[in-house]
Amino acid sequence: VLAFFSIYFNSIIINYMTVFEFETSLHCQNCVRTLAVFLAEDSSISKWNVDLEHPKNELRVEGNELEAKAILQMVEEAGFDATLIA
Repeated sequence: VLAFFSIYFNSIIINYMTVFEFETSLHCQNCVRTLAVFLAEDSSISKWNVDLEHPKNELRVEGNELEAKAILQMVEEAGFDATLIA
């Protein structure tokens, strides 16, 4: 029983998803395409999107073992500003 629990527990840890939301300075599809190049380089990101109709031009990033600081750095390297909101 203990071995089963350990395997099951490890499976949960491996499949744990992290979600971050950011307010950004992106304002058009060209901005989104520019950022896409940087986000595509990070294999820990499984899914992301930018809502340009949201008042905060919200960037939502999902993945395994994500760090908000690393995402903020990618956004800045792409030439934009971002602030963590969730």
